[in-house]
Amino acid sequence: MLLHSELNRYRSPHVRNLAWALLSPALIETRNTKYHLPHSIYEQAYHDIQPHLSTIDNDDQTLVEYLQLNNHYRLGIYFERCWLYWLQHSKQFRLLSNNLPVRDDKKTLGEFDLIVKNQTSGDVEHWELAIKFYLQVNPPGRDTQWLGPNLKDRLSRKYHHLIDQQLALSDNPVAKQLCLDRGWDIVTKRLLSKGRLFYAFNEQLERPPAACPDYIQEDHQTGWWLSESEFERTFSPLPQCQFHRLEKREWMAQSGCEALSYRQFVLQLQRDTLEHPVQVLVSRWTEKPEILFLVPDQWHSQALSVASIGN
Repeated sequence: MLLHSELNRYRSPHVRNLAWALLSPALIETRNTKYHLPHSIYEQAYHDIQPHLSTIDNDDQTLVEYLQLNNHYRLGIYFERCWLYWLQHSKQFRLLSNNLPVRDDKKTLGEFDLIVKNQTSGDVEHWELAIKFYLQVNPPGRDTQWLGPNLKDRLSRKYHHLIDQQLALSDNPVAKQLCLDRGWDIVTKRLLSKGRLFYAFNEQLERPPAACPDYIQEDHQTGWWLSESEFERTFSPLPQCQFHRLEKREWMAQSGCEALSYRQFVLQLQRDTLEHPVQVLVSRWTEKPEILFLVPDQWHSQALSVASIGN
Protein backbone atom coordinates (compact mmCIF):
# COMPACT_ATOMS: atom_id res chain seq x y z
CA MET A 1 0.00 0.00 0.00
CA LEU A 2 1.67 3.23 -1.18
CA LEU A 3 1.65 5.92 1.49
CA HIS A 4 1.74 8.90 -0.88
CA SER A 5 -1.22 7.75 -2.98
CA GLU A 6 -3.29 6.96 0.11
CA LEU A 7 -2.63 10.36 1.67
CA ASN A 8 -3.68 12.02 -1.57
CA ARG A 9 -7.19 10.61 -1.07
CA TYR A 10 -7.87 13.25 1.58
CA ARG A 11 -8.27 17.02 1.62
CA SER A 12 -8.46 17.53 5.38
CA PRO A 13 -4.94 18.02 6.80
CA HIS A 14 -6.01 16.32 10.04
CA VAL A 15 -7.41 13.27 8.24
CA ARG A 16 -4.15 13.10 6.28
CA ASN A 17 -2.14 13.27 9.50
CA LEU A 18 -4.21 10.49 11.05
CA ALA A 19 -3.68 8.33 7.97
CA TRP A 20 0.05 9.07 8.11
CA ALA A 21 0.22 8.19 11.83
CA LEU A 22 -1.20 4.76 11.00
CA LEU A 23 0.30 3.92 7.64
CA SER A 24 3.77 5.49 7.55
CA PRO A 25 6.72 3.13 8.11
CA ALA A 26 8.17 2.74 11.59
CA LEU A 27 11.29 4.73 12.44
CA ILE A 28 12.83 2.97 15.45
CA GLU A 29 12.78 -0.79 15.90
CA THR A 30 13.61 -2.69 19.02
CA ARG A 31 16.17 -5.46 18.84
CA ASN A 32 13.56 -7.79 20.34
CA THR A 33 11.21 -8.37 17.42
CA LYS A 34 8.28 -9.28 19.65
CA TYR A 35 8.15 -5.61 20.65
CA HIS A 36 7.49 -4.54 17.05
CA LEU A 37 4.18 -3.76 15.49
CA PRO A 38 4.68 -5.35 12.05
CA HIS A 39 3.84 -3.07 9.12
CA SER A 40 1.01 -5.46 8.27
CA ILE A 41 -0.71 -4.38 11.49
CA TYR A 42 -0.28 -0.72 10.57
CA GLU A 43 -1.80 -1.46 7.18
CA GLN A 44 -4.69 -3.32 8.76
CA ALA A 45 -5.24 -0.49 11.23
CA TYR A 46 -5.50 1.95 8.34
CA HIS A 47 -7.66 -0.38 6.24
CA ASP A 48 -10.17 -0.77 9.07
CA ILE A 49 -10.70 2.96 9.55
CA GLN A 50 -10.32 4.06 5.92
CA PRO A 51 -14.10 4.16 5.15
CA HIS A 52 -14.60 6.36 8.21
CA LEU A 53 -11.78 8.68 7.14
CA SER A 54 -13.38 9.09 3.72
CA THR A 55 -16.64 9.99 5.43
CA ILE A 56 -15.19 12.65 7.73
CA ASP A 57 -12.85 14.09 5.10
CA ASN A 58 -15.57 16.53 3.98
CA ASP A 59 -16.40 17.53 7.57
CA ASP A 60 -13.58 16.87 10.02
CA GLN A 61 -15.01 18.85 12.95
CA THR A 62 -15.41 15.82 15.23
CA LEU A 63 -11.78 14.82 14.59
CA VAL A 64 -10.56 18.39 15.12
CA GLU A 65 -12.41 18.57 18.44
CA TYR A 66 -10.96 15.24 19.54
CA LEU A 67 -7.42 16.30 18.69
CA GLN A 68 -7.87 19.23 21.09
CA LEU A 69 -5.95 21.63 18.88
CA ASN A 70 -6.82 24.62 21.04
CA ASN A 71 -5.31 23.02 24.14
CA HIS A 72 -1.79 22.17 22.99
CA TYR A 73 0.87 22.79 20.37
CA ARG A 74 3.10 19.75 20.90
CA LEU A 75 3.42 17.36 17.97
CA GLY A 76 3.87 14.35 20.27
CA ILE A 77 0.51 14.99 21.92
CA TYR A 78 -1.14 15.48 18.52
CA PHE A 79 0.36 12.17 17.33
CA GLU A 80 -0.91 10.38 20.43
CA ARG A 81 -4.40 11.85 20.00
CA CYS A 82 -4.44 10.47 16.45
CA TRP A 83 -3.85 6.97 17.81
CA LEU A 84 -6.44 7.45 20.55
CA TYR A 85 -8.98 8.47 17.92
CA TRP A 86 -8.18 5.34 15.94
CA LEU A 87 -8.63 3.18 19.04
CA GLN A 88 -12.15 4.56 19.41
CA HIS A 89 -12.95 2.96 16.06
CA SER A 90 -10.84 -0.20 16.26
CA LYS A 91 -12.51 -3.60 16.39
CA GLN A 92 -9.27 -5.40 17.29
CA PHE A 93 -7.99 -3.24 20.15
CA ARG A 94 -9.75 -1.58 23.07
CA LEU A 95 -8.23 1.22 25.09
CA LEU A 96 -7.94 0.46 28.80
CA SER A 97 -5.88 3.48 29.88
CA ASN A 98 -3.67 6.24 28.55
CA ASN A 99 -1.02 8.38 30.26
CA LEU A 100 -1.32 6.32 33.43
CA PRO A 101 1.32 7.43 36.00
CA VAL A 102 3.16 4.89 38.13
CA ARG A 103 4.12 6.15 41.58
CA ASP A 104 6.03 4.57 44.45
CA ASP A 105 4.99 6.53 47.51
CA LYS A 106 5.40 10.12 46.26
CA LYS A 107 8.01 9.33 43.60
CA THR A 108 6.83 9.03 39.97
CA LEU A 109 8.52 6.06 38.30
CA GLY A 110 7.08 6.66 34.85
CA GLU A 111 3.90 6.74 32.84
CA PHE A 112 2.24 4.24 30.52
CA ASP A 113 1.42 5.85 27.16
CA LEU A 114 -1.28 3.34 26.27
CA ILE A 115 -2.62 0.12 27.78
CA VAL A 116 -4.87 -1.72 25.34
CA LYS A 117 -6.61 -5.07 25.11
CA ASN A 118 -6.23 -7.21 22.01
CA GLN A 119 -9.81 -8.30 21.43
CA THR A 120 -8.69 -11.22 19.27
CA SER A 121 -6.16 -12.80 21.64
CA GLY A 122 -7.49 -11.37 24.88
CA ASP A 123 -3.97 -10.16 25.76
CA VAL A 124 -3.36 -6.88 27.55
CA GLU A 125 -0.63 -4.86 25.81
CA HIS A 126 1.53 -1.89 26.82
CA TRP A 127 2.19 0.53 23.93
CA GLU A 128 4.71 3.37 23.87
CA LEU A 129 4.43 6.05 21.19
CA ALA A 130 7.14 8.28 19.74
CA ILE A 131 7.33 10.69 16.81
CA LYS A 132 10.80 12.04 16.13
CA PHE A 133 12.82 13.95 13.53
CA TYR A 134 16.63 13.83 13.56
CA LEU A 135 19.42 15.36 11.46
CA GLN A 136 22.70 13.63 10.57
CA VAL A 137 25.87 15.15 12.00
CA ASN A 138 29.37 13.75 11.42
CA PRO A 139 31.78 14.98 14.12
CA PRO A 140 35.46 14.42 13.16
CA GLY A 141 36.83 11.14 14.44
CA ARG A 142 33.50 9.99 15.87
CA ASP A 143 30.54 7.95 14.70
CA THR A 144 27.63 9.65 12.99
CA GLN A 145 25.27 11.32 15.44
CA TRP A 146 21.59 12.09 14.91
CA LEU A 147 20.43 15.27 16.62
CA GLY A 148 17.08 16.97 16.95
CA PRO A 149 16.79 20.32 15.13
CA ASN A 150 16.92 22.22 18.44
CA LEU A 151 20.11 20.31 19.43
CA LYS A 152 18.54 19.25 22.73
CA ASP A 153 17.59 15.75 21.62
CA ARG A 154 19.71 12.84 20.39
CA LEU A 155 18.54 9.65 18.68
CA SER A 156 20.81 7.32 20.69
CA ARG A 157 19.58 8.70 24.00
CA LYS A 158 15.96 8.58 22.87
CA TYR A 159 16.34 4.96 21.82
CA HIS A 160 17.77 3.88 25.18
CA HIS A 161 15.14 5.89 27.04
CA LEU A 162 12.37 4.20 25.06
CA ILE A 163 13.77 0.70 25.57
CA ASP A 164 15.36 0.88 29.02
CA GLN A 165 12.79 3.08 30.73
CA GLN A 166 9.49 3.49 28.89
CA LEU A 167 9.03 -0.05 27.57
CA ALA A 168 10.65 -1.52 30.69
CA LEU A 169 8.07 0.17 32.92
CA SER A 170 5.66 -2.76 32.61
CA ASP A 171 8.35 -5.02 34.16
CA ASN A 172 8.62 -2.87 37.28
CA PRO A 173 7.01 -4.60 40.31
CA VAL A 174 5.16 -1.44 41.34
CA ALA A 175 3.81 -0.96 37.82
CA LYS A 176 2.85 -4.64 37.60
CA GLN A 177 0.91 -4.43 40.85
CA LEU A 178 -0.81 -1.24 39.72
CA CYS A 179 -2.02 -3.05 36.61
CA LEU A 180 -2.99 -6.24 38.45
CA ASP A 181 -5.08 -4.17 40.87
CA ARG A 182 -7.05 -3.06 37.81
CA GLY A 183 -7.34 -6.59 36.46
CA TRP A 184 -4.66 -6.17 33.78
CA ASP A 185 -1.89 -8.71 33.32
CA ILE A 186 0.35 -7.18 30.64
CA VAL A 187 1.50 -9.87 28.22
CA THR A 188 3.04 -7.81 25.41
CA LYS A 189 4.72 -4.44 25.04
CA ARG A 190 5.00 -2.57 21.75
CA LEU A 191 6.88 0.43 20.39
CA LEU A 192 5.00 2.62 17.89
CA SER A 193 7.68 4.93 16.51
CA LYS A 194 7.26 7.18 13.47
CA GLY A 195 9.23 10.07 12.03
CA ARG A 196 11.99 10.93 9.59
CA LEU A 197 15.79 11.05 9.39
CA PHE A 198 17.33 13.98 7.55
CA TYR A 199 20.64 13.15 5.90
CA ALA A 200 23.36 15.74 5.32
CA PHE A 201 22.80 17.12 1.81
CA ASN A 202 24.98 16.08 -1.08
CA GLU A 203 24.47 16.99 -4.72
CA GLN A 204 24.13 13.35 -5.75
CA LEU A 205 21.26 12.89 -3.28
CA GLU A 206 22.80 9.62 -2.14
CA ARG A 207 22.36 8.33 1.38
CA PRO A 208 25.71 7.25 2.84
CA PRO A 209 25.90 3.53 3.60
CA ALA A 210 25.67 2.45 7.24
CA ALA A 211 25.05 6.03 8.38
CA CYS A 212 22.12 5.17 10.61
CA PRO A 213 22.04 2.78 13.59
CA ASP A 214 20.90 -0.81 13.23
CA TYR A 215 17.77 -0.07 15.27
CA ILE A 216 16.42 2.21 12.54
CA GLN A 217 13.86 0.50 10.35
CA GLU A 218 15.32 -0.04 6.88
CA ASP A 219 12.48 1.61 4.95
CA HIS A 220 12.24 4.66 7.22
CA GLN A 221 11.18 8.00 5.80
CA THR A 222 14.03 10.33 4.86
CA GLY A 223 14.81 13.91 3.90
CA TRP A 224 17.85 16.18 3.55
CA TRP A 225 19.19 19.05 5.62
CA LEU A 226 21.23 21.92 4.30
CA SER A 227 22.38 25.36 5.39
CA GLU A 228 21.15 28.70 4.04
CA SER A 229 24.31 29.02 1.94
CA GLU A 230 23.91 25.51 0.49
CA PHE A 231 20.26 26.24 -0.18
CA GLU A 232 21.18 29.35 -2.19
CA ARG A 233 23.89 27.56 -4.20
CA THR A 234 21.59 24.64 -4.96
CA PHE A 235 18.31 26.32 -5.81
CA SER A 236 19.07 29.80 -7.13
CA PRO A 237 19.95 28.25 -10.56
CA LEU A 238 16.70 26.19 -10.57
CA PRO A 239 13.81 28.59 -11.28
CA GLN A 240 11.34 25.74 -11.82
CA CYS A 241 11.46 24.65 -8.17
CA GLN A 242 8.71 25.63 -5.75
CA PHE A 243 8.85 25.85 -1.97
CA HIS A 244 6.53 25.75 0.99
CA ARG A 245 7.60 26.30 4.59
CA LEU A 246 5.95 23.61 6.69
CA GLU A 247 4.28 24.43 9.96
CA LYS A 248 4.91 21.84 12.67
CA ARG A 249 1.54 20.15 12.15
CA GLU A 250 2.51 19.64 8.51
CA TRP A 251 5.60 17.63 9.45
CA MET A 252 3.56 14.42 9.45
CA ALA A 253 1.61 14.45 6.19
CA GLN A 254 2.38 17.46 4.05
CA SER A 255 -0.94 18.82 2.76
CA GLY A 256 -1.53 20.44 -0.59
CA CYS A 257 -0.60 24.10 -0.28
CA GLU A 258 0.31 27.18 -2.26
CA ALA A 259 3.98 27.04 -3.16
CA LEU A 260 6.39 29.93 -3.65
CA SER A 261 9.04 30.51 -6.26
CA TYR A 262 12.66 30.67 -5.12
CA ARG A 263 12.63 34.47 -5.14
CA GLN A 264 9.37 34.64 -3.17
CA PHE A 265 10.59 32.07 -0.67
CA VAL A 266 13.89 33.88 -0.06
CA LEU A 267 12.02 37.13 0.51
CA GLN A 268 9.84 35.32 3.05
CA LEU A 269 12.92 34.01 4.84
CA GLN A 270 14.49 37.47 4.90
CA ARG A 271 11.31 38.95 6.33
CA ASP A 272 10.91 36.31 9.04
CA THR A 273 14.64 35.82 9.76
CA LEU A 274 15.81 32.21 9.92
CA GLU A 275 16.79 31.74 13.56
CA HIS A 276 15.92 28.04 13.89
CA PRO A 277 15.81 25.07 11.50
CA VAL A 278 12.60 24.88 9.46
CA GLN A 279 11.14 22.13 7.32
CA VAL A 280 10.53 22.93 3.67
CA LEU A 281 8.60 21.04 1.00
CA VAL A 282 10.34 21.33 -2.39
CA SER A 283 8.50 20.37 -5.56
CA ARG A 284 9.55 20.29 -9.23
CA TRP A 285 13.10 19.42 -8.19
CA THR A 286 13.18 15.62 -8.37
CA GLU A 287 10.57 13.11 -9.50
CA LYS A 288 8.65 13.51 -6.24
CA PRO A 289 8.38 16.32 -3.68
CA GLU A 290 11.28 16.36 -1.24
CA ILE A 291 11.35 17.35 2.44
CA LEU A 292 14.27 19.47 3.60
CA PHE A 293 15.39 20.87 6.90
CA LEU A 294 16.79 24.33 6.18
CA VAL A 295 19.13 25.41 8.98
CA PRO A 296 20.90 28.69 9.77
CA ASP A 297 24.52 28.78 8.63
CA GLN A 298 25.81 28.64 12.20
CA TRP A 299 23.71 25.58 13.08
CA HIS A 300 26.24 23.05 11.76
CA SER A 301 29.13 24.26 13.90
CA GLN A 302 26.86 24.27 16.94
CA ALA A 303 25.70 20.75 16.07
CA LEU A 304 29.29 19.51 15.73
CA SER A 305 30.08 20.84 19.22
CA VAL A 306 27.05 19.07 20.67
CA ALA A 307 27.73 15.83 18.76
CA SER A 308 31.32 15.73 20.01
CA ILE A 309 30.14 15.51 23.61
CA GLY A 310 28.76 12.22 24.90
CA ASN A 311 26.51 9.80 22.99
